[in-house]
Amino acid sequence: MIITYTQALLSTACAIMSSAAAGNNPDSILQLNVTSQGQSDVLAEPGMIVPFEISARLTSTTDNGGLAGLVFDLHYEGGDMPPLIPPVGGAMAPFIPPNGFSEGPLGFGGTPFEHGLRHIGGGQNTMGHSSEYPSGDVIPGIAHTEVVVAQGFLVAPAENGMYEVSIQDPLATVLDAGQGSGQPSWTCRLMKSVFAESLRVYINQFEANVAIDGDSLEEPATRCLTFVPRNAETCGEAIDVAVQYQPKEASASAEFSAEIGDWTEFCVKDRQHSLFEIVTTGSNPKPGMLDVPPLRGGDINDSGGVDILDVSWFIAHYGAVQQAPGCPWNGSQDADFNLDGVIGAADYVVLSQNWLEFSACTCPSPPVQVASGTSIPSDDGSSHAVRLHIDALPAHIARSADLNRDGFIDYRDVRLFETRHDLPRLLSARMEATD
Repeated sequence: MIITYTQALLSTACAIMSSAAAGNNPDSILQLNVTSQGQSDVLAEPGMIVPFEISARLTSTTDNGGLAGLVFDLHYEGGDMPPLIPPVGGAMAPFIPPNGFSEGPLGFGGTPFEHGLRHIGGGQNTMGHSSEYPSGDVIPGIAHTEVVVAQGFLVAPAENGMYEVSIQDPLATVLDAGQGSGQPSWTCRLMKSVFAESLRVYINQFEANVAIDGDSLEEPATRCLTFVPRNAETCGEAIDVAVQYQPKEASASAEFSAEIGDWTEFCVKDRQHSLFEIVTTGSNPKPGMLDVPPLRGGDINDSGGVDILDVSWFIAHYGAVQQAPGCPWNGSQDADFNLDGVIGAADYVVLSQNWLEFSACTCPSPPVQVASGTSIPSDDGSSHAVRLHIDALPAHIARSADLNRDGFIDYRDVRLFETRHDLPRLLSARMEATD
């Protein structure tokens, strides 16, 4: 840290004038925050003008008389920025020349340098000058409640990602407690604790919290999730993101880039075996954060619903080892919904629970239309089969799933399957009710 003239003036004037007080009084903490319209996280597009403010608050009002001086540097990972300005008529007026003192050719707002500003801030006229610079009156109590000390703006960079605006090398002094107005000079001391929170600017950058519906994991599991931005009229390009679900909670965090545009929501899916879920872009107060509803398993053929096609595939592959999905998704099918490595009884329960559940988002591809058999309409107007002739299936699946050899796949075959594998009659009962 390079000690500037202003920093030296703040520290020596206060430390010498109040050396005893500095030893006897515990310091409160000065909390500095960089925010944009009160938010510490902001989502922006390249080239967007992002306003921001820097606020200060002392955590105690009893061991000090308020802020006497404040100086700091500001670093912006996304590029350069113009000098800051103090709020018009705000609490920082006693810190600005000619009332107070500051350093640098551009004064209180700092001096531009690569990726930021240096020497922002100033101090009150604690020396008691009356006719020369500085010449203002000292105002006690500043920052006993949160105050905006400076305002500025930045230009969002062209590259997608997250960029921080951070305070560096902060130095502050406070007036000693118990001093009144009108005295010729004021004693103050150097603060020992100054904490600063950064502003994070996300350029077309999103983070999603995702989980498997109703399950827990023994080991971490890597999956490929598809995110599709959309609004009421159209859908954007699908984005495949590799995520790692953590044990126990079966949850994961997915980070990806997508043009903000006018998208109002994202459709989210594990295309190997889950239904689409929809999350609105404003579902989380933190900009760019998406809280995705738990992903429901069962849509093995990526058709937008759970029907007899999925059941037939499940019967034919029961007991098989999980197939790696690849990322981007490689088109493979799988029914290991609980991600334990094998298609088994727990996956059968998931399939039963989600029988005839439909996805509301069909942007990536149109739903599979059934050629023969019995079907019912879904909310999106497509048809999903509840009974199917074996000619509509690949031969190896038809042979494995048509257990009673009547030429159709329906609840009767599922009931035989449940009996053979000692499974409860959950799925066959739900299928019989819709046959």
